[in-house]
Amino acid sequence: AAGIIPSSTKETLKMMKGFRNILVHEYSRVNDKIVYEALRNRLDDFKVFKQLILQAITQVVYEVKSPLPPFAKGGTE
Repeated sequence: AAGIIPSSTKETLKMMKGFRNILVHEYSRVNDKIVYEALRNRLDDFKVFKQLILQAITQVVYEVKSPLPPFAKGGTE
């Protein structure tokens, strides 16, 4: 399932991970204004990620339910 997440979304996820690590491990460095703005303006990042994953799951389920006949996959049968 390679290629499910575009590079721009991967970068956003990396930044989210770093932000989460600061919130959890370095609480004294937290800037309340930045947290507030992230909550107000970046929650759609989760929706984008969720949609990408749901699309990938749907594609996999579709492929399992409707497998191509062997000749369509390049087989000789």
